[in-house]
Amino acid sequence: MDQGQQRSLGIEIAERAQAGKTAGVIKANKNCFEDILKTALAEIGLDAVVSGILQGPPRWAAETLRYIGYLGPHRDALATRAAADPEAAFYALYYGADVGSHRDELVAATAGDPAWAHMTLREVADLGNHRESLLAAVAKDPSSARFTLEQVPDLGGHYEAIAAAAGRSAP
Repeated sequence: MDQGQQRSLGIEIAERAQAGKTAGVIKANKNCFEDILKTALAEIGLDAVVSGILQGPPRWAAETLRYIGYLGPHRDALATRAAADPEAAFYALYYGADVGSHRDELVAATAGDPAWAHMTLREVADLGNHRESLLAAVAKDPSSARFTLEQVPDLGGHYEAIAAAAGRSAP
């Protein structure tokens, strides 16, 4: 879903929630997710905001985890939603969102896509017990393998598989 489609969906959800100010902030393409969330929180409150976020793409959940400090009982649902997509899971981890007990679930989710597995290996310090599955995911994609070979130290027992996959990548 591209950014225009996401904005359209956001406007639709805001209008259903009778959040006219929020819909206006979304319509003004210059506003970022943080601006939209601040407006929505002030206009309709946390429960309604999270309800709307959970109707959208997983990336919205990751951004909500990033920008809203106190999520109370909603943290689990948002972290689980973010873990539904490797990119969203990576962003929740990368930006240091408070993901509670869902860190392992999010790291594991990034292994669902070799490119996001590579980014996780490169950018996320605490991989828990998922380093092996991330390295295995990277070895399945020549481009990801090439970048991992160049950018990630200590490939352990996966060095040969990743080097072989990287060799199949166009320079």
